Amino acid sequence: MKRSVLRLAAAALCVLFALTVSASVLDTAKKNSRVLAFADTEHGAVLVSSDETETRVVSASKSVSASLTARAAFLRGSLAVLVGETYGFLSLETFSLPDLTSSGPAGVMDGGSGDSSFDDMLFWEADRFGRVYAVSKKSPETLQIFSAEGTQFKSLSLSEALCGMEVFGDRLFLLYKDHGESREITEEGPGAPDRFDFASTHAPFRFLSETYFLDVQGYLFRIGETSPCFDTQIALPGESLAAISGGVLYWYGSDGTVFRRTLEDTDTEFCALGERPEALTGSGMLFRRDGQFVYEPFSEFEFAPVPTPTPEPTPTSAPTDAPTKTPKPTATPKPTATPRPTQTPGPAAPTPSPDPNRDRVKTEDGFLFAPVGMTAAQLKNAFSDEDAQVYGDSGGNASGKLRTGMVAELDGNAYTVVIPGDVNATGTVNTQDMRTAQRFLLGEAELSPASRAALDLDRDGTPAAADLVLLAAVIRDPSADVFF
Repeated sequence: MKRSVLRLAAAALCVLFALTVSASVLDTAKKNSRVLAFADTEHGAVLVSSDETETRVVSASKSVSASLTARAAFLRGSLAVLVGETYGFLSLETFSLPDLTSSGPAGVMDGGSGDSSFDDMLFWEADRFGRVYAVSKKSPETLQIFSAEGTQFKSLSLSEALCGMEVFGDRLFLLYKDHGESREITEEGPGAPDRFDFASTHAPFRFLSETYFLDVQGYLFRIGETSPCFDTQIALPGESLAAISGGVLYWYGSDGTVFRRTLEDTDTEFCALGERPEALTGSGMLFRRDGQFVYEPFSEFEFAPVPTPTPEPTPTSAPTDAPTKTPKPTATPKPTATPRPTQTPGPAAPTPSPDPNRDRVKTEDGFLFAPVGMTAAQLKNAFSDEDAQVYGDSGGNASGKLRTGMVAELDGNAYTVVIPGDVNATGTVNTQDMRTAQRFLLGEAELSPASRAALDLDRDGTPAAADLVLLAAVIRDPSADVFF
C-alpha cells in the first residue's frame, strides 16, 4: 500500500533510542533494594529505598540511614515520613528536607486497638505535618491518625468499611464501594467530607492530583465527572507509574515506552526507552542501572507524536465529456393477451454471503498477511472452499490466534503467516514488539523473514524507522488500519 512516510521519518527517529541524556546518580542500588518513595520536591529529587537491613533517605546533597527498617515511606511537603517496625512494634520516623534531620529515635504508635504489626494494617498514608493515617484489618470502619511523635492524634469513625485511602497535596481521599470523600487537611486534622460518586467499574486506583485520578481500568478521570478524559491503556495494577505536572500527564505504558499528553489536548506523544523505570514523577524518571539509582529528567528526552494513520483517498469518478442525448420516446406497444398463469416455482436457495474475513487476508511473495486477532478457525472458515489448514511451529494443526511464523496451506499452496506488527511472533502487538523492532534496527538482534515482513508496515520492502511510527499507532489502537 502506497503511503507518504517521509514526513514521519524525522519523528520516528526518536523511537530508536532516547537521546543521550543528562543523568544524575542518586544512590547505590543494592540487588534487593526497593524504592519506597521518590518525588521531585521543592528541595530537589528525594529518594527513599530499603533492603532487609537498611533504609536510606537521599536528597541531592545528602544521604542518611534511618533508625528503622521502613515498610512504607511518604514524601509530603518538607518531610519524609517512614513507617515500619521496631522490635516488633509499629513505629515511625520523620526527616526534614533538604538537610535530612531526623526526628530522633523512631516513635512507637499505639492506637489502643491491639494492632501491633505492619501486616495488621490495610492502608497507610501521611500528611505534610508528619502525621500518619492508618486503617486496620480488624476495624476497616475506623481511621486512626498518629502524630509525628507516634502518639494517637485522633480517631475517626467512618460510615462504612474503607476500600482505599490516599493523600495528595492538602487533600485526604477516602474511597468506599461506590463513592469517595475528599477532606481538606489542616493543622487540626482532616476537615468535613466532600462526597463524589463514581461507577464501581471506574473506581479510582490512584490520584494524580487534587483534581484527577486513574481508575481501575486505566482511564483518566476528573473528580466528580462520569465520563473519562481518555484511556491511557496502563496495565493496572501491574503498572501504575504516572504523574501530572504543568497540565501534562506522563505515564509508563508498558515495557520500554513512556507517553505524555496535555490534559486539554487530544494528541499523545511517546518515547521508547528500552527499560522500565523504577519510579516516575512529573519531571523525570528513576532507573536502576549497574548497581545505581539514576535520575533522568524528561527535558532531556525527545518525544514523537503517536500518529493517526492517514486514510487512503477515495477516488472520484471522471466527469462526463459531453451530455448524453435524450433518446426519442418509443411507441407504446399494443397490449398483448394475458398469458395463462404458470405454476409458481419454489423459493430459490439463498446465495451464501461471502465470509468477510476472506477480504482481510492477503497473499504475497509466499506470505499470508492476516490482521491481528484473527484465529486459525476464522481463516479456515474463510477459505473452506480451498481446504485451508494452519500449522504451528511443531508442524501440528494450530488453533487459537494466528501468529507470525505459522504456516497456512490454501489449496495445496503453503504460505508463511505474517501478522503486521507482530514482530516477536506472539500473536499480539504491544510494546514488546516495539522493543524487538528497535533492537533489530540498532543491529542488536536478528529477525526472521516473516518478522521482517511484520515490521515492514509501510510495505516499501525495507523495515526502517518510519515503520516504528506506524507500529506505535497499532500498539495504541489495534484496530488502526496501517496495513490492510
